Amino acid sequence: MKEYNVILKKNLGHKYKLAHHRIVLKDPNIVINKRNYPLSPIKQEALKQQVVKLLKEGIIEELVSVYNNPVLLVSKKNGE
Repeated sequence: MKEYNVILKKNLGHKYKLAHHRIVLKDPNIVINKRNYPLSPIKQEALKQQVVKLLKEGIIEELVSVYNNPVLLVSKKNGE
């Protein structure tokens, strides 16, 4: 990717509001709320930076919900 960094986008773009979707639950009375995986302070900071970037670019938005699924961070081959 470093070889082609001149042609690659620096940002992720913007969100589109063209399609709406709805997730229909089999049983709306069952709440899925799994504990987060433990993260090292370095990975916590990396996650925080990614979330801030995605919020600023409008890719994601803040939401308060009883549902939770853990984030799984995977390092790149170069260690990032």
